[in-house]
Amino acid sequence: MEENIVLKQPRLIVIGGSAGSLRTILDLLPGLDTNLQAAIIVVLHRHHIYDSALTELLALKTSLAVKEAEEKEDIIAGNIYIAPPDYHLW
Repeated sequence: MEENIVLKQPRLIVIGGSAGSLRTILDLLPGLDTNLQAAIIVVLHRHHIYDSALTELLALKTSLAVKEAEEKEDIIAGNIYIAPPDYHLW
């Protein structure tokens, strides 16, 4: 008997790494589907005292909206959210 397998697209994708993984993330972003039906959260180890242009840097590599995550905001598919330094996203 043949089984029907339904693959559902994820609604949330989480990418995490140390500061050294930034190059890999920058290489990954241009290949993302612009019609992505999932939100992406990027968590990178970074120190809070450094003024980082991470959001702008990532936005240069994708046509998806990129922003730093804010507490209690709605997560929207097709957007990339950057975890703030020294903050736990829950």
